[in-house]
Amino acid sequence: MSDPFVGVSYYAPAFEISIEGTSLTAEQAGIIKSVSITKQINQSDTFSFEVQDLLENGNFKWLGNDLFKYGKKVTIKMGYPGNLTHQCEGHIQTIEPKFY
Repeated sequence: MSDPFVGVSYYAPAFEISIEGTSLTAEQAGIIKSVSITKQINQSDTFSFEVQDLLENGNFKWLGNDLFKYGKKVTIKMGYPGNLTHQCEGHIQTIEPKFY
């Protein structure tokens, strides 16, 4: 009997975020909870992504980390594994911590 899950990951949407020309590592990409891009006619595209931070020795690992600093250039690709296409490019303009 063949494995019914072979190739299933092909149908799962995927993304790739690059910051300052460097793709996020597997660990860094693993903390991204959501990615959103808004495209409108006659307006700039906007993007957002939500990071689920980790506590290490009582300190947040990513909040305040240089990787996600204001002004850094971000490129986002979306699609399916093996077929990601460029969707948006911009700079980090706002950082909003949420504690819940």
